[in-house]
Amino acid sequence: MIIYNTFKRVIFSKLVGSVSGFLLLSVAAKRLGASAVGSFTLFLSIFGMITLFSDVGIQEGLTKRLSEEGELKDNRLLGSAGGFVFVASAVVSVFIYALGPILNDYMGFAGAEYLIFLVFLDANYKLFIHTLKGEKKVGIAANIETAQVIIGRLTGVVLLLTGWGII
Repeated sequence: MIIYNTFKRVIFSKLVGSVSGFLLLSVAAKRLGASAVGSFTLFLSIFGMITLFSDVGIQEGLTKRLSEEGELKDNRLLGSAGGFVFVASAVVSVFIYALGPILNDYMGFAGAEYLIFLVFLDANYKLFIHTLKGEKKVGIAANIETAQVIIGRLTGVVLLLTGWGII
């Protein structure tokens, strides 16, 4: 029964993410136009590629280690993982900052500063979610992922409707 409830939460989380992403893209395309949506899509693609370098697999290793040990008994493991993620994110951010003018010119708007902020935010969010999954709290992680998707999509819609568009 526990597996079934967790499965329902995970499926609901993925469904909410997919449907809300489609709806947000539809609203954005209608509201912003093709050029701005293209810039936004390019920004998301660059962000996706950059997070590959800031991740370096430490979150998956943390999940494996915690699942083997059970509950988090001391903070050394989490502290080490957090420190490593911070250093990896800082190195990636230095490269983003150095390549900022090139990235901004390529994307068509000043988005490099936002990329730096999002690299740190994404790395810490993934560390938190993988810690929950490693402690076998997948249902809680799915609820948090669902809330994150809903809040993110609603924020995007509100920003679009209030005229922010591509910042």
